Amino acid sequence: MSASGTNISNSYETGSITADKVDPSLNSPSNTGNFGGLIGYSASNIENSYATGNIETKGAQSIGGLVGSELAGNISNSYTSGNLTGYNTSSIGGLVALDYSYQSSIVNSYSSGNINSSNSMYVGGFVGQNSSATITNSHATGNINSENSQYIGGFIAYGGGIIKNSYETGSIYEKTDDKNVFSINVGGFVGTSTYMDISNSYSSGNVSETSTVSNSSNLGGFVGSNDNVITDAYALGSVSKTGSGNINDHIGGFVGMNDMNITDAYSIGSVTEQSSPQNGGMIGGFAGYSSMSIKDGYFDTDTSGTTKGVGNGSNTVIGLTTAEWIANGPGSATSQYAFVNPTLWAKGTPYAYLSTLPYVIVTANGTQVYGTTAINAQIDSAINQSGQNIASTLSVGDMTWSGSALANSGVGSSYNMYGTTYALDGYQVTYTDPGSNLAVTPASLTVTLDNQSGTYGQIPTLNQSGYRVSGLVNGDTFSSMSLSTNASRNSNVGEYYIHGSITGDDLKNYTVSYQNSVYTVKPASLIITARNQSETYGNIPTLDKSAYVVTGLVNGDTVSSVVLSTNAKSSSAAGNYVIFVSSANGYGLKNYTIKYISAVLDILSQKKQAGSPIQKEIIFWPQMSTFGGSIDPCHNPRTFLVNCLKSRNIHSLSPTTSQTSPYRIKYPTLSYSNRLKDTF
Repeated sequence: MSASGTNISNSYETGSITADKVDPSLNSPSNTGNFGGLIGYSASNIENSYATGNIETKGAQSIGGLVGSELAGNISNSYTSGNLTGYNTSSIGGLVALDYSYQSSIVNSYSSGNINSSNSMYVGGFVGQNSSATITNSHATGNINSENSQYIGGFIAYGGGIIKNSYETGSIYEKTDDKNVFSINVGGFVGTSTYMDISNSYSSGNVSETSTVSNSSNLGGFVGSNDNVITDAYALGSVSKTGSGNINDHIGGFVGMNDMNITDAYSIGSVTEQSSPQNGGMIGGFAGYSSMSIKDGYFDTDTSGTTKGVGNGSNTVIGLTTAEWIANGPGSATSQYAFVNPTLWAKGTPYAYLSTLPYVIVTANGTQVYGTTAINAQIDSAINQSGQNIASTLSVGDMTWSGSALANSGVGSSYNMYGTTYALDGYQVTYTDPGSNLAVTPASLTVTLDNQSGTYGQIPTLNQSGYRVSGLVNGDTFSSMSLSTNASRNSNVGEYYIHGSITGDDLKNYTVSYQNSVYTVKPASLIITARNQSETYGNIPTLDKSAYVVTGLVNGDTVSSVVLSTNAKSSSAAGNYVIFVSSANGYGLKNYTIKYISAVLDILSQKKQAGSPIQKEIIFWPQMSTFGGSIDPCHNPRTFLVNCLKSRNIHSLSPTTSQTSPYRIKYPTLSYSNRLKDTF
């Protein structure tokens, strides 16, 4: 605890705090149930100080990233970055949990840590409860994850005082499953404003609740429930409730339930309730319920998902489409929708921004592939409120974009785009008049051709359906596809490209690429057959080198020679020997698969005279009839050898005509020794 009237400056703390259990008797604002990253209970002025440690407690009165409870004194130029976790805690605040100080101030300070809470009363990203302090030029960026808490605000959970020139960017998620929690109030900036005067401030975080009990909820993109004046403020985040609904739910893009005047304000986030039963219309693009006048209040009918500005009550807000915001939205003093205090605003694209808070004006261009909606953006410049180009320091990867080109918009550069990220790195983000800064580029179309083949000497005949097309979108088609190859019937064995050509009116939106395939010319079949030859026993076998036959040549190709060989020698016995054929030479023979067929070399016995023709083999039955038989000798196979062969063979036969043929006849086999021999 620090004494009243003292000063704490240029101080810091980096350690973490864990308190598993706090004595219930100490749970009062004036005792040690207060935990702070720098100081638990303070009555001092604090400046130029910070705390970075995490804090986790159960049953504490307060948990503050810098101060648990501030009784008196001012805070300036200070910050916290540690995460806070509280169970059954009365109040949690990213910088200060409880600020009871009268007419004190918090200036130029911020908190960036995340908050996790369960069964707590007040949970604020910057301050949990604010009594009457004036807070200026401050912000909170951490997310809040809460369960069964009652007042939750991205900047302040509950209270009064004066808040100006401040903002928050963190999102809030609340889970409600305790039936004893009858009502919750959640706002992107403030949970509940009782007597809080808020001006020149904005919230960009999302607000969502999931409920399994029938609690009523006041959910707003800027404030959950409002009982005091708000001027010159806006909310960017979405607001939603899922699970169990209640007829008393009030869900609005800017305010859930409003009972005081609001002037110069707008919201653009989507507003939804996906619960049962539905709340009977207490949902509005700007306010769920409003009993008081809202002057110059606006919402975006496109992004909010509704054309209803106020779910129930006084409805004086105006809904504009995104295109209307870009063309003539509030922020410009000359617009028909100009704010009451136009000097505090500037017209941006698409939405107005507060000129009193840090901002950056982004100039960009981009491309969008035909058939898609994703924009690939390039930042040309980003000029902040001081005139500096800070494009290199922005987290461009976190920015999102929208444009006039649809998925089916044709290729061209006549489209416009703008960013849909409106808060980034501590800046309000707006965009220059887009003009024609978006180009739709061709989609990729790939034609994959199948491999095909043919035989050498044949005219290539391609299968015209041998392809696959991938990449067509938007129901586009092509009218024709043709395949061709530079191979011909005269092309040598090898591989040749198959080329494709696709046509169609829809293809102007594509860049076509071909995955070329090959047409393989395969060898033709060539058969070279050696002819049978003979040689006399005792002679060196001399083969006729031209004794072969060629079948299968095409394209005027020729065989000029082959190699004929045998394993027979001069000493080889009479009989049958193989003539081998190989090693063909000629023109174009590399384009063939050559099959060689061997022949027979007949080594004749010396009883065979030179020049004697080789007789055909004749198979006879072994029984022979006499010459005197009545059967025609030349037609009776039993007398053919004696009666007919004698007159047709140059070798004379002289058996006794009255006797049965004495000659022995054997059935022929592959061995020449078993042929019918001239042994007579």
